[in-house]
Amino acid sequence: MEEAGSDAIGIFQFVPLETVDPVYYDKTYLLAPAKYGDKPYALLRDALAETKRCAVGRWATRGREHIVIVRPMSEGLAMHQLFFQDEVRTVKDLGLKDSPDVTAAELKLARTLIDQQSEKRFDPNEFRDEFRERVEAAIQKKIRSGKEISEIEAPTPSQRGGSGNVVDLMDILQKSLASKSGRAANGATGSRKPPKRVTSSRPAASSRKARG
Repeated sequence: MEEAGSDAIGIFQFVPLETVDPVYYDKTYLLAPAKYGDKPYALLRDALAETKRCAVGRWATRGREHIVIVRPMSEGLAMHQLFFQDEVRTVKDLGLKDSPDVTAAELKLARTLIDQQSEKRFDPNEFRDEFRERVEAAIQKKIRSGKEISEIEAPTPSQRGGSGNVVDLMDILQKSLASKSGRAANGATGSRKPPKRVTSSRPAASSRKARG
């Protein structure tokens, strides 16, 4: 039996925002107040911000009911549609072997790389959707030339950051540190890093996720 769609969100509890693991996030919506609803909207936003909590509720759309959370976002409110528990994979589902021992030297190497590439906060402006840029460039090229564009160049394994299914993390760390050391020796300064590569700029919603 299908659930009737509704613009209303039934809120039934409030929880600390940090207790909602991001692995449950599916889609994000920005909420606007209904007609004559400016005051309740502002009141909920400010109260959630002050208490550092989010509202947990239910919302029905397209014949299905969803669990959602509502949280303050800048000057407004955002709603995150969540996966249900049985839709989320856990690390146990991966069948990992017992964790191997990590030496002090290996841990120091990893921490050094983290320290060198750390920022004060995540900045989404540093990331671009380069695949979309190539598609748009190909479309413009087609418009100018009038020729058919049969395919879009895909990223090479090196551009994607790996060459196969098995990755030697320690080798990557050592090469990264060696590369940084070489640039520093050649007089490289702390200039702004170029934008990093991503596959999509939209808040993608995968059907299955793994959490730690």
